[in-house]
Amino acid sequence: MCLWQILVLGVVRVGKGLSYAGLLDLVNNHLALRGMMGLGGLDDDFSEQTLNENVHLLTDELLHSINALLVDAGNDLLKKTIRKL
Repeated sequence: MCLWQILVLGVVRVGKGLSYAGLLDLVNNHLALRGMMGLGGLDDDFSEQTLNENVHLLTDELLHSINALLVDAGNDLLKKTIRKL
């Protein structure tokens, strides 16, 4: 799994309050989620072990830290855009 896929699945798991079994079902059967992950169709399935080994590394605290960094970067970009106007 690439880092983007791990991030997407971590956010979905925490945001929806899913167990790993629920996340596994969603990732293997939901085309829109697979599209967000950069996958096409339902050709390849993820295993529960793959999810457990990767997605569990994204703790709630780490996701909140990532969110704070993204918000700060967005605010900086907005300030720069406003100054140009």
